[in-house]
Amino acid sequence: MPSFLTGDAENGWFAEKYQVSGIGGEMYRAGIVTFEDFQRKQGLEVTPGSGDWFKALYTYFIKTDNTSLSNLLSPQGLCAVFCLALLIRIFKSFAIPTFQSMGRELARNAHGEAWVNDDNNQVRLVKFGEQIWRLLYHSAISLVGVYFFMTAPWWNKEKGFTNNLWVDFPGDPVPPALTWYYLLQASYNVDAMMHLLEISFEFKYPNRNSFLPTSIGWAKTVRSDFPEMMVHHIATNALVFLSSFVRQTKVGSMVFWMHDISDVTVDMAKMANFLKWHYTTASCFFLLCATWIATRLYVLPFVIWKSIYTESLALIADKEKDSHDYIYFYAYVPLFMILLAILILLHLLWFGMFIKMAQVLLTKGECKDLSESNGLKAKKTKAS
Repeated sequence: MPSFLTGDAENGWFAEKYQVSGIGGEMYRAGIVTFEDFQRKQGLEVTPGSGDWFKALYTYFIKTDNTSLSNLLSPQGLCAVFCLALLIRIFKSFAIPTFQSMGRELARNAHGEAWVNDDNNQVRLVKFGEQIWRLLYHSAISLVGVYFFMTAPWWNKEKGFTNNLWVDFPGDPVPPALTWYYLLQASYNVDAMMHLLEISFEFKYPNRNSFLPTSIGWAKTVRSDFPEMMVHHIATNALVFLSSFVRQTKVGSMVFWMHDISDVTVDMAKMANFLKWHYTTASCFFLLCATWIATRLYVLPFVIWKSIYTESLALIADKEKDSHDYIYFYAYVPLFMILLAILILLHLLWFGMFIKMAQVLLTKGECKDLSESNGLKAKKTKAS
């Protein structure tokens, strides 16, 4: 077992030599180009708020490697994620009601007027509107990934494949395209976790003027797999922010893309099932299983996680024991191995759910979404 995973006081994970400085220390600043540094290198002396200042800011954020935005835990990175998440919220506030109206019209054709007007089905209509948004986002960001990774050496077997993930780690440059890809994905994942909390709990107040609720209970829209989804969101967001902090954005981009591709088929299958398109639902469901196996059950554990455990260890073994890169690696990389392993285990759990759904589909000719059903027994009781 590697020494960093042991409890050894001198070489263990929490040994003093591995305790690098925090967010405000020099470690995270290494290689980051601040706007002041950029202006100094370019020989610029511009007045804040002027036209030249905005041009310099554009060049810095859009055309410069290793900007402060490439570290999501920097003040600038956190601010950018917050602003983008807010923009996503604003867009959803206008778009999702429109998507729900579309779902209502489609449901009239699929289920009939009585079904649409039934109060018990309103939750499904709300979820359908959210599903359209998810499908649009996952489809668009997957295409962005296709465009971005066509030339990425860590996806090219002829150029070294995943060995390229660890070249010059942790000082490899973060190009603007990867920085903004990360910012958008981080913002979406933060919003997704907040949305999960919103649809899972409802607060009861004694009166309209009360600030504190008297109780918190499960909402009607809670997912039956809420605990698993919450763990998945927490682990995903931890990976997103921490991987940007330690310059593992290449690895993170691979994890992003594998999730997005399989999520497209998940969204398609759920929408087809809602519309009672039986043959389309069956086709999308089996396509979902195929992409899930290929991306989340093969690439994530046997390509990405394997690269972290084998190729990265082989690369770092050649470095001096007391070097900056060696200490930096052992201080952080084990945490990512654990977080990614949690995601892989959850994917296995959900794939078991897919197998049960496939059995129902083959025997009864219907596809019941077990993740969206009312199977959460605790939902009828108070959460606290």
